Amino acid sequence: MSSNLLQDKYHPVESKSGAAIRVMKLFAEIERAHGTEEARRMFEQWAKKPTKNEIIKLKGWRLIERYDHMSEPNVRALARQVATENAALPEHEQLTPRFRPSVQTIESYLRELLRERRNGMQDGTWDGPGADPFRSL
Repeated sequence: MSSNLLQDKYHPVESKSGAAIRVMKLFAEIERAHGTEEARRMFEQWAKKPTKNEIIKLKGWRLIERYDHMSEPNVRALARQVATENAALPEHEQLTPRFRPSVQTIESYLRELLRERRNGMQDGTWDGPGADPFRSL
């Protein structure tokens, strides 16, 4: 692959060529770190339509990332924000796995996600937001 294509320059995904270059760069980075077979496996996994369980997992990870990026992390405040946003979204775009849950249900779900992350980080099984990227090296 041309070294010019792999330079550390931003390529906007709005154009097909920019998107293709970013995909090639990402593949090359993963290939260097984990080998060709693992890079192919990862790309194959994300190229297919996600299962319902994968969608649920990703929605949970997005909520954790929102929590982590709050200036003052607050589960209840985030639950209220998510409930308000969910109210304006159709079912397939909900930020939570269930359709328009109550603030209390979202709060409970967030606390469970954070508990899962804390336990997974302690036993080394967590691979979501906040995981140590060098854990397996």
